[in-house]
Amino acid sequence: MHIPDLDVPRIALLGCGARGFRIVELARINRWDLCVFDPDPTVDCDAPRVQTISKAVSAADLIILAVPDRLALVRKIVEVVQAYCPSTAEIIVLSDAHEQDALRSCATRSLQIHGGTHADFLAAPLWRALTTPQGISRAG
Repeated sequence: MHIPDLDVPRIALLGCGARGFRIVELARINRWDLCVFDPDPTVDCDAPRVQTISKAVSAADLIILAVPDRLALVRKIVEVVQAYCPSTAEIIVLSDAHEQDALRSCATRSLQIHGGTHADFLAAPLWRALTTPQGISRAG
């Protein structure tokens, strides 16, 4: 699936398991600038990897959390991500189990967090969601 004219210079992907694998594939096909953090060094990932979350997100324009759907874990990762990422970065949490309000509940900048299922994320017109204010719903 080639997505034309996407102007997102830096994407950080946290988690390169079953959910993250498709994001890596899209990034490779579309030549996005992607770096990956996954705490498991045995996970096969065909993208540049970094050793810490802070390194992955410090200069990212878009951060995608493709981590296990455990709310306590997601909240902790969101806290760390927001401590190190630019305030202008968009954070997408791929979650099949949790509502956006639950994902935002720990966030210091709650409107920076966008939740959605993995299937919705892959099916959505991604370039529109990333390049227009109407593309990502901030209403919740």
